[in-house]
Amino acid sequence: MHQSRGTSVREAIWRTYPVHAADPVVHAASRLHDGYMAPHILYGVPHSLYTGKSRAYLRKQGFTYVERTPADPRFRAEIVPRIGRGIIPVLVTPDGEVIQDTVDILDHFEDRGVPVSARPPGARQRVLAHVAELYAVVTLTRHAMHYRWSYLDEQRTFLTDAFTGGSGTDGAAKVMARVREVHGGKDYDPEWGKRMRGEGQWSTLIDTRFRLAVARLGLSVPQPALRTDLFRPPPRAGDQLSLF
Repeated sequence: MHQSRGTSVREAIWRTYPVHAADPVVHAASRLHDGYMAPHILYGVPHSLYTGKSRAYLRKQGFTYVERTPADPRFRAEIVPRIGRGIIPVLVTPDGEVIQDTVDILDHFEDRGVPVSARPPGARQRVLAHVAELYAVVTLTRHAMHYRWSYLDEQRTFLTDAFTGGSGTDGAAKVMARVREVHGGKDYDPEWGKRMRGEGQWSTLIDTRFRLAVARLGLSVPQPALRTDLFRPPPRAGDQLSLF
């Protein structure tokens, strides 16, 4: 995708991709909804990694969809009361069902049958696919945040435009003001031990709420030690161990 001169970062990322009703893949996908063509609504923002995952899946399957930002008044008025908090991505199906969380969005379609399944057919392959997905979601997110914030001079224009697109001009200013509050007045503090934790009242509040949630869910009790005595070497060199 090429960005033309004078086109904002948001416009370049958010360019509309035409979807043709005559496309057999789109037509097959649309039959999931009582035989009529109707768009899904995806609430998200261009710089959201999890919105990107949902967006890529919808495009791969050929679904017709409309993407809106959380700045859309309908998100605050209609979606937040139904899911209980302001978070993205959120998918609204043509029949009005609201689905929050990328995994739940993908499962919604996979359980109903799609042209190209994201689930491997075999049980072992599916386990490995989930491991790879977990690694990408938990581990690679840290790398993504590092390149987004550690190179702030190169990323500032993108971040400003992205936050403006997702929250409006006033909302973007409020977001960055809150970011500075937890980084001692800076847009970002790369110091080890502080860049992922922050400081000040907001950081303390988040830490306190997390600890209370851990205690309420019974996750603060000591966990049993991991066992290594169950390991058995393969019968022959190069053999694949059984997962089950």
